[in-house]
Amino acid sequence: MVWQEPLLDRIGALYGQCALEFGATTSSVGWLDETVQTLRFQKLTMMIAAWAGHRSVHSEQQPWPEITVNDWGCGYGALFAYLDSRPEIRLTRYYGYDISKEMLASAAEHITDDRAEWILAEAPTKEADFSIISGTFNVCLDLGEQRWASYIEQALVKAAKMSRKGFAFNLLSIHADQHEKGLFYGDPVRFYNFCRRSISSRVALLNDYPIDDWTIYALTESDPEPARRNGP
Repeated sequence: MVWQEPLLDRIGALYGQCALEFGATTSSVGWLDETVQTLRFQKLTMMIAAWAGHRSVHSEQQPWPEITVNDWGCGYGALFAYLDSRPEIRLTRYYGYDISKEMLASAAEHITDDRAEWILAEAPTKEADFSIISGTFNVCLDLGEQRWASYIEQALVKAAKMSRKGFAFNLLSIHADQHEKGLFYGDPVRFYNFCRRSISSRVALLNDYPIDDWTIYALTESDPEPARRNGP
């Protein structure tokens, strides 16, 4: 993957300053409030339900098996707290990655659970069942839109390789009424088609919620064996 290292250093510094200023709050990662953040998490984790339900149809395994998660751009660890609050999600290991040391320090102070590991890295370094990418690609500063879009596509290929069962990501929508300077607004059709063409045939686009972004998830695990029929 071709990383825009100077740009990522600047983005990391920006979020580091936010972590120092706002601490473990939604303001430090640019979300309006916890309600909006929770709605995004709900959409991003729908793929886990889709995967578990798909497996339960074709096998005798019970839904909601134990899972491991990569959180690419973890901020202060809010996703871990959300997953841990869902009794049907049996989280056994969580890897939180960020390019800001200050964010990771805030996460480590905020979340002390032994299942969580905080890693200073530009991308996941460990394979997990699922990868979640929430708001990670929203800030592009002064990099051109086409270059940033190409960077995101490379990142999604990386996410697929590090996700045994699937990954999900969100982006601000190109259809938003207002666009702020320094933020990237993605075309959902472009990224849906890219994921279908380059990553998986099982892709879903979620664009049915009342905030100016959208979510895509892709299941990367091979289709389970067809259900056996009774008789010859």
